[in-house]
Amino acid sequence: MLNLQIIEEKNGIYANQQEKNILFKVQGKKDSIIQKERAPVNVCFVIDISGSMNDPCHHNQEKQNLNIHHVLGNHQSGFEAHHYYHRETKLSKVKTALKGSLSEFNAQDTVSIVLFSSNAQVLREGIKMTDENKRMLSGLIDSIMANGGTNIYDGWLTGAKEVARKLTEQSLNRVLLLTDGENNQGIQDVSQICRDIAKTNEKNISLSTFGVGDKFNEKFLQQIATAGGGNSYYIEKPEQSYQLFKLELSGLSNLVASKVILSIDLHEGYKELITFKNKNQFSNHDNSWNLTNLVDGQTIDGIFSMSFSSKMFENFQNIQEIKLGKINITYQDGENQTKTLSSEFRLKVKNKADYDNQESHSEFKVQDLLISIAQKEMEVSEMIKNGNRNGALNIMGANAANLESLYKATGDNRLSLASATLQGQMAQSSQQSLEAFSKSMSYSSYSRRTGKL
Repeated sequence: MLNLQIIEEKNGIYANQQEKNILFKVQGKKDSIIQKERAPVNVCFVIDISGSMNDPCHHNQEKQNLNIHHVLGNHQSGFEAHHYYHRETKLSKVKTALKGSLSEFNAQDTVSIVLFSSNAQVLREGIKMTDENKRMLSGLIDSIMANGGTNIYDGWLTGAKEVARKLTEQSLNRVLLLTDGENNQGIQDVSQICRDIAKTNEKNISLSTFGVGDKFNEKFLQQIATAGGGNSYYIEKPEQSYQLFKLELSGLSNLVASKVILSIDLHEGYKELITFKNKNQFSNHDNSWNLTNLVDGQTIDGIFSMSFSSKMFENFQNIQEIKLGKINITYQDGENQTKTLSSEFRLKVKNKADYDNQESHSEFKVQDLLISIAQKEMEVSEMIKNGNRNGALNIMGANAANLESLYKATGDNRLSLASATLQGQMAQSSQQSLEAFSKSMSYSSYSRRTGKL
């Protein structure tokens, strides 16, 4: 189930107001009364085996702890970190991760594997995850070799077809695509790729992406994961692959809502008088915004600004409240049933002095700052790409100071945690290449904007 909370920065509206800010909090929560077994999972691992996957793994020391940039925030399950050694390739690490992830499935689940380089090939069609089949798949994974270019579209399409072969109304169906490079062969047009992936998502086959190393296009992988209704991950070091596969599968098992759309249905008299702009940069069409999937306990915080036409305030006297319309959240639940959550959208009419004298809502201030920092992180990522590491660090330092300042004013521990995380990223950056530093900031921004951090 989903819960919707509407929080105004300041309550109400006054005559001739030009702009107003509002926060929509959408939270996913499993029904605590009815405990059901999770739906069966039908996934296809789509693995890049281009020549660059044979590149060796690089470490700063013989044994290194793992540093994970992920997009499901606090929704990960616990696990022990492993240690890995020199002279292993990216592909060998991914193969180890693939074999380890097989233990996450049970006998009702279906797994297929597709390999892609210049073209895609099916390593194994979908099979149920019995113990015998797990052993068989593990042996097949050991045989994987790398060479060729990177045709991401063909890999995704072949994987989606494999998932479609075993599609059921009850199953959670997803393609998990891992690559370490640019999409340099096959279909290149991003808009076409996103359209095709979105159409497939409408047929209940979603997509999550995993970018490994520092040579892939993170913006592209985030775009296609968004179009596919899934998640996007940054694997800075290949040995993180298993843990992120496990994290993704855990999220899929705890999925509360997919294809989540927030729409603002204004009454006829207001449709031409109010415009909305979303600070998170959710994709939108005609006052409808595509949100991310929601797992149990996850919240999406969407910041919106409302701009008013002057005609809005004609005949505004002697009115105590205006009824603008409805806020609707449509989604598919964990059993693929379409549901709608609606709330009346009303604003109390105030005089300007009373409006101005209000304090901004504390939760709005917290979320507005966090989303503002996410926007800054996108700028920081681009600055780093252009070689301006010092300028990026200056902005990050200012962001950390803003977080600490609001933390002192509110005592909200989320701000202190965000500040500590940001300072940790700054400290770690001295050990990162420009490419890795840029990608870590891009994924931090993505995570904040989509409610996964």
